[in-house]
Amino acid sequence: MSNRTHDHSGSSAIATKSELLKRLRERTRLCAEAHLTPTGIDAQSIRKISDRENDRRIAILRSSLGKAHESVEAQHSFARLNGFAVARFSKER
Repeated sequence: MSNRTHDHSGSSAIATKSELLKRLRERTRLCAEAHLTPTGIDAQSIRKISDRENDRRIAILRSSLGKAHESVEAQHSFARLNGFAVARFSKER
């Protein structure tokens, strides 16, 4: 599989809202546990690395989707203005 279509974490290079929502839903949250059984240093460090990678991908997705949203909004505004100009030009002729 080429590196152009997937990054090193196995995620698609194309940002989708569904992937963002899935990652946000699956993000681990710190919570108090009823037992005091240690999970081990290795388990904690692996979880921290995984959480960091997930947070990095969430930031990339938010940035990419935000830019795409702004682009669509700008294109929509200019399309409406263009339609208004064409309509006015037709009326003035």
